[in-house]
Amino acid sequence: MVSGATASRGNVLGAVSGLPPEIWTMIGDEIQGPKNLSALVAVCRAFRDIFTPFLFARKVLKLSRFRPEEINCEELESTLIHTKDFEVRVEEFMFNDFSYDIAMNGDYVEFVVRMLKKMPNLRSFSWHDSPHEDHIPSTMLRDKTLITALQSCKSLAHLYVSFDYQWTDEEEQSLNCSIPVSGFHNLTSLELYNIGGKEADEIKGITAALGSSPHLKKLGLGLGWRADCEGTPEILLIRGEGDFLLDLCTSYHALGKSPLNLETLRLGHGVFPSTDKPDTGNFLARLVKMSGLKTLHLFNGLVRGADDEDAYLLVDWTLFDACILLRQLAVSRLGPDLRTWLNTVRQSVEELIVTDHYAFYEAGLKQFNLLRLPKLSYVFTREVTVEREPGMWSDTDSDSDLEPVWDSDSESEVGSDPESEAASETVADAESGSGSDSGSGSLSGSDTDELNTGEDLESGLEPLVGQPLRGSQTITVLDRLHDGGASLKRLGICLDLNNSWDHFATRLQSLKQLTQLRLNSKSVHGGGYPSKQSSLWPGIKRPKDIAERFAKLFKRRCHSLQYIQIGQWAWQFTDPVDQVPSAADQISVRQLEFDEMMTFELFAWNTFAAEAGLPQPETVHTEWSEEEEDRMDRMMVEIRQAFEEGREVDPSRFDS
Repeated sequence: MVSGATASRGNVLGAVSGLPPEIWTMIGDEIQGPKNLSALVAVCRAFRDIFTPFLFARKVLKLSRFRPEEINCEELESTLIHTKDFEVRVEEFMFNDFSYDIAMNGDYVEFVVRMLKKMPNLRSFSWHDSPHEDHIPSTMLRDKTLITALQSCKSLAHLYVSFDYQWTDEEEQSLNCSIPVSGFHNLTSLELYNIGGKEADEIKGITAALGSSPHLKKLGLGLGWRADCEGTPEILLIRGEGDFLLDLCTSYHALGKSPLNLETLRLGHGVFPSTDKPDTGNFLARLVKMSGLKTLHLFNGLVRGADDEDAYLLVDWTLFDACILLRQLAVSRLGPDLRTWLNTVRQSVEELIVTDHYAFYEAGLKQFNLLRLPKLSYVFTREVTVEREPGMWSDTDSDSDLEPVWDSDSESEVGSDPESEAASETVADAESGSGSDSGSGSLSGSDTDELNTGEDLESGLEPLVGQPLRGSQTITVLDRLHDGGASLKRLGICLDLNNSWDHFATRLQSLKQLTQLRLNSKSVHGGGYPSKQSSLWPGIKRPKDIAERFAKLFKRRCHSLQYIQIGQWAWQFTDPVDQVPSAADQISVRQLEFDEMMTFELFAWNTFAAEAGLPQPETVHTEWSEEEEDRMDRMMVEIRQAFEEGREVDPSRFDS
């Protein structure tokens, strides 16, 4: 049934364009970014009526930016009727004239509740909690008034809560990081990350919510956890049995309910898909109908047991053997156990996300050489640059010399002739091109030929420099894939543009299906990216300008490319795919707004896996000024020099 407002809006739009309102609604769904929507709303009354609901469909409230007495809901009430996605962020309280006190929680909760009551169309509620005030602000989420208001939202289908305390040292304080979920019903998505309540209570509450949500499609869980944070990556400290997931599955099964027909399952810290208990069978199948699962995100990073031995977490991959529709897999690490499972049992995987930061010399990178996924169309990885020569400054504190504790037999695959030979290949063999993988576009000696830059001198955008040095650090995971990534449509890697841009550009020419590309720095210590030193164009020194020119340069090498992100900026190529200009400076681009970038999964991922060890979308975007970029570059130079010279860092050099 069409409402009176919709009919009226349709009459106006029909008079303007002849198109029915349903078409305009489809257009509104496709437009991303408040700037674009605001511009449309300002065009005319008809556009205002149709696009205003899209402009105000998402509301982000940064609660800790306001003092309680400054809060005024009346200014927002006219737009809250359109809100479908409500996100609350409780960050650090930074006021000059007063300090945060727990007594303020009531006023903050009252404000949020007033807003909720003005949102009749609310579908999704998110709460990001990261104020670092002794966990006390987190108690807002246990306020009965707030919980009752949320549970009274009949249209609420998606509940997301994340506490920014994934490394917990104070057990009593971490208990504040929880939310009672037992009273929620008919959810289609439930995500709880870095929660710190008592495990028995959390299992009881989650079980009740799951039992009352038979149509749930997405479940994400992760516990706050103790860790050794001295290095990168952090090492989880495993104490006790760690059977949260087993106990949750058992508790849900006791309800007598059918397994949930999930499409997405995300299991982070403390929710481990394995157990040492005997005779448990496939306990996960008691909770999840495995045959329908399409997306699986797991933590399988570094852990330290009671024996103080460090190893990568072993996952019981047989739990997922029945996931015949599995399409996307995100993990901390690609180990031999996982690679074997993918190659032999689950070749249906098309999208692979690996969140750990690999150093270029790590033996674990060999697993990418041995990977055989015929449908692989999306790869996202992280790599860091490390100097290992004596006396040289190291760009990371990675504990990457550590080898996983697996049985030696797991390195080979029984009955797989191509891989039985490849299993003995070393990283050195792969980098020199002498390994067994020599497929089209894969790592080989002939593929390290220099790019002919002479043809790139016809425009002001093209490089005017000599050939970069070639070394083992120039290769990426893309080089390691057995087919050179020929079937990739989306690719996210870390790339050193100082000495690898031409090698990478050569690679791009063979990626005929690539439409989205993301490039990030290999440095874990920050600084501008791209750096000033990577500029190939005289007078071009700002990272954003350098990034845009590289974007156009790469588009020339890969005509199928439609979107690219380099550092913190992203662009859409607006020229038709079959009409790419021959000169890079003639290629047309449109910069994406941050909200637009976040609609692309590849561009949205955070640098670190902050959701209890799982990949997390960015939530904050701040573009640095040129002065801030320069100061950061000076800071990085000073830190490097101080380390190499064995002296203290001199902050006065940051501003010189």
